[in-house]
Amino acid sequence: MEIRRNISVLISISFFISFGLGGSLDSAKQAYMDMKYGMFIHFSMATYEGQQWASPDCDPGMFNPSKLDCGQWADVAKQAGMKYMVLTPKHHDGFCLWPSEYTDHDVSSSSWKNGKGDLVREFVDSCRSRGLKVGLYYSIWDQKHGQDVNFIKNQLKELLTNYGPITSIFFDAWDWKIPYSEVPYEEINSFIKSIQPNCLVVNNSQEWSPKTSDIIAYEMGIHEWKNVEHLPDTNTIPSETCETLAKNNNWFWNGHKTNRCVSANHILKLRKFLFDRNCNLLLNVAPDPSGLIPETQIKRLFETKLPYIRIISPNCNENFQKGSKVEIRYESNMAGNLKIELMHDGKVARVINHSTRLNNYFEWQISKNIPNFKNCRIKITSLKNPDINDKSDRYFTIN
Repeated sequence: MEIRRNISVLISISFFISFGLGGSLDSAKQAYMDMKYGMFIHFSMATYEGQQWASPDCDPGMFNPSKLDCGQWADVAKQAGMKYMVLTPKHHDGFCLWPSEYTDHDVSSSSWKNGKGDLVREFVDSCRSRGLKVGLYYSIWDQKHGQDVNFIKNQLKELLTNYGPITSIFFDAWDWKIPYSEVPYEEINSFIKSIQPNCLVVNNSQEWSPKTSDIIAYEMGIHEWKNVEHLPDTNTIPSETCETLAKNNNWFWNGHKTNRCVSANHILKLRKFLFDRNCNLLLNVAPDPSGLIPETQIKRLFETKLPYIRIISPNCNENFQKGSKVEIRYESNMAGNLKIELMHDGKVARVINHSTRLNNYFEWQISKNIPNFKNCRIKITSLKNPDINDKSDRYFTIN
């Protein structure tokens, strides 16, 4: 992936709601935001050419991940506390990680498994067997096949019908490289929704507009904070930021330089900053040519797996009546008790519970004598370590 401009870059991702195909698009967005933390996997022909954008004329025979283990990828993601994964089935060079009916520039022409392999299948199966949601990247700027709309639709149909529910389609190069006049956004988005209605499109177009994306997303860019620091702490727009683990800002493997990782503190600081602003983190790792994530990258990921608290509900813009009961649900990997508080305009308005056990559930009976409050949020704090806490993403009202 390349950094374009000195500001955040919109990413395209499509997400499948955890409740299945029956929910609304808004519910799908919220289900995605509840996942918070995902792993981006950049792995394709660029891995073998040692550069970030592979040549469209590269020899498919070069692709031969002799030790490929998507299960290792998924295990690392899960153990690092991630909830979803996004793979690059087709980058700008046009090489496909699945056997597509519409091109021979794919794994069927590679040396891997004598052309009988399907990396997308191995990826999605590994994710689902470990309870992880699945996302797929797709570049609109195809330097091998061009930008034929029917070709794009045919390949998207393969990905959306042959591999089960897809949590994300990560579109790249729209607008900044390929104009909407050439590949219309609405036509492609409608086509996707006709197959998987809750598949969310997040478009790396640099427009940052809900008119051309379901999720607003940002790219860190050379690990620069200025690309995300403008996010307000009251942000309510579903958002995501992607960042790469490699210190040299590579997204694909580029020799052992890729193993020089950003600090664990950088990841922890960024993750907290984003989570506090209703913004997910999609953190990229780069498997090596053998098809494995190197130990150096794994070690750095595990260094960031610290105790956490995450509020699941209430997490929506609702009106709660005085005297009613509110279910407070949360998850945590900590030991010890928690304090639950009602926040109003950034300050503690009420202590709901001084010390509750970690059972991931608490029923709050709202007092009939409580004042009317707007802009309320729930905050849960570890009594053992008050620095570990979480606030609900959405504001609610009590009247």
